[in-house]
Amino acid sequence: DLPESEFGLYVDGTRFLRSLELAVHGQRPLSLSAAVSADGRHIAADLTNPDLCHGEIVVMRGRTLRLARRLELTPRGLDQVLTVESFNPAPHELVVTWHYTADFADVFEVRGMIRERRGELYPPQLDKSLARLSYRGLDGTMRVTTLAFTPAPEKVTPGFARHRLTVPPGQIIELRLRITADEEPEPDRPRPAPAWVPDVTPLEPTVQVASGNAGFDGWLARSWADLRMLTTTTVHGRMAHAAIPSTGID
Repeated sequence: DLPESEFGLYVDGTRFLRSLELAVHGQRPLSLSAAVSADGRHIAADLTNPDLCHGEIVVMRGRTLRLARRLELTPRGLDQVLTVESFNPAPHELVVTWHYTADFADVFEVRGMIRERRGELYPPQLDKSLARLSYRGLDGTMRVTTLAFTPAPEKVTPGFARHRLTVPPGQIIELRLRITADEEPEPDRPRPAPAWVPDVTPLEPTVQVASGNAGFDGWLARSWADLRMLTTTTVHGRMAHAAIPSTGID
């Protein structure tokens, strides 16, 4: 089982995706660099491969691949593009795998509250390019996490999707993953109108602060971005909601 963690993809106070991990030939890539946009909605991470082995034989030396992950938070999910570029002098077959889990825990459960009862997890629905993970809560609402892969993977299971690629030298292959979070109330029990709606428009600071210390300026900009991520529009105006500003996607 996964260790307890507050990370994940949250929508309307529910964790629709607990984990999303990338592996190449069963191994986790090495991180080279990462950056987050000022509004906190875009993440860019550059990765490379460790030595890839078959038994004791090294089939691909480390740092032969460039793996560029670009993530964008959307109002109800996450879009991701993985660009794979090979510097190997010959074509090479790669096995790229997405490992994922969903628990549909609410923010109070994630923070340690023990619930007497939970809703019902449904068997995953799988297609050649889709995985639908579903949960009906005690409020009667069906919550669905859909993972859509482009191109279609070689194999899709309830816990992973596997691509088998042949990457020519000096060329680029692009894999796309779209994650959407949907809520479907029971027909005879309509969901009440929410007291708040996600605000996808950027909130710009009304005061600009600059100092002679670049570290302080960076800390201030990051603090403002975190506050902005926690702020949403309600029927009573803009309010800060207690939450976790980071996506925590590995």
